[in-house]
Amino acid sequence: MTYAMRLLVLLVLLSPSAYAEARKRVVVLALEGPKADAARTEVVRLIKRQHAVIKKGLWERAAKSKSAAKIDPKAIKRTAREMEVDAIVSGTVEKLKSTYRVRFQVRSGDTGEIIGQLRAAFDGSSFDRTARAVIRDDLVDLISNHRPSKAKNARRR
Repeated sequence: MTYAMRLLVLLVLLSPSAYAEARKRVVVLALEGPKADAARTEVVRLIKRQHAVIKKGLWERAAKSKSAAKIDPKAIKRTAREMEVDAIVSGTVEKLKSTYRVRFQVRSGDTGEIIGQLRAAFDGSSFDRTARAVIRDDLVDLISNHRPSKAKNARRR
């Protein structure tokens, strides 16, 4: 392979557009329940490793301007379209004796519909090794493998 071809391949691989296409735009909404802020902080940290996480405040302002503050498919779809968000993560935290359980829902930014749900144990300050694996292997992969409709892809170009 010639030097020019190697350089071209390197530039394509390192181009911002190629990188941005691989990363999904995700918003993690405020979780509900005890220790919800700590659980949200941890899940954002884990999702950020592979995807671009949009600030919750930006989402909330856009939702408010669209009169779409509640979590329903139509409201989510309107706000996600404006912000070009691929996935929305919401959830609840519930106390179970000495630990907590976090239930996550992932919605498509495309339709607002739920595309997946999962649960993870939380000790109140961090996820244990098993829960981190669940988030990494199931939640992050669910987001990674979600394909927006062709209409959304056409609109982005």
